Amino acid sequence: MITVSTITPVYAGEAFLEDLIEEIAEVRGRWVERSAPMQLAEAIFVNDSSRDDSMAVLLEMEERYPWVRVVQLSRNFGQHRATVAGILHSSGDWVVTLDEDLQHRPYDIERMLCV
Repeated sequence: MITVSTITPVYAGEAFLEDLIEEIAEVRGRWVERSAPMQLAEAIFVNDSSRDDSMAVLLEMEERYPWVRVVQLSRNFGQHRATVAGILHSSGDWVVTLDEDLQHRPYDIERMLCV
């Protein structure tokens, strides 16, 4: 079984995060239903000192979904460094990066991996 981790740097995603996580949950569930050869093991969100209430949303989602993990950075380091921090915290065989604003939809992961 191949494990997949998603990494999402977060700075101002409060309005999008719940929808993003719900879409990830749907993709994850479809893989289980299809007995896909891979598992979406974790969705890591790196809070890059967000300027809105993103952290509160993330903590709520982390409580709701055991596969959601939140990493809090001590200050704003920028998108690329936040992404690297997420990768360093990941345990998946493969890593997929996602934007917090749903610019890259979780559904596209399936097309990329031919699931």
